[in-house]
Amino acid sequence: MTHPEITTLAQWRDTHGVEVTADPAGAPVRGFFRLTVSSSKMPAMTVPVSDEFNDGPAGSTLLRLVLIQRAFDGIEYEADAAAWARSESLDPDRLDVLALYQDTLTARSRFLAAYGAIPDVIAQLDWELNAGAAQALREGRP
Repeated sequence: MTHPEITTLAQWRDTHGVEVTADPAGAPVRGFFRLTVSSSKMPAMTVPVSDEFNDGPAGSTLLRLVLIQRAFDGIEYEADAAAWARSESLDPDRLDVLALYQDTLTARSRFLAAYGAIPDVIAQLDWELNAGAAQALREGRP
């Protein structure tokens, strides 16, 4: 079964010529890692993302795009660094957490300027329960 959500993501990826790879260096905060976004539109950029399900290292570009979209949405809805840190279950007083917040804001600004928003097509419940299109992405199915 083809999921229209995945088709939408694939069309977005193809339109923008974006590839996303896992950065082997990781991120300085446990539970996070860095993704490298590359395309012909601009120099490669690094995006830190939270990955409680360990999707990024072995995932596809489409799955990694969802991780980026979720990271950007998460930071957009929080009032400041402390609120964001608490929403991510991190200590807002740690300097590395504040640096991660700033890195994410910078990446978000650069990414949105270059590509616009990634379509928000995976339902929160599907993501958390590993159902529907989220499960198909994790299993590498269309």
